[in-house]
Amino acid sequence: MIFCVAGSSQLYPILQHYQRIVVALKETIELMAQIDEAIPDFSISS
Repeated sequence: MIFCVAGSSQLYPILQHYQRIVVALKETIELMAQIDEAIPDFSISS
């Protein structure tokens, strides 16, 4: 858990970092969906 004091100069970089993580996850999910469409019979499950 991250604790920040209101007005802290560290808050903005932390928010930017988490925004980048969210964007990366969103793009990964979109790419995975495209792969699933391209190779419908490919399954990771055992």
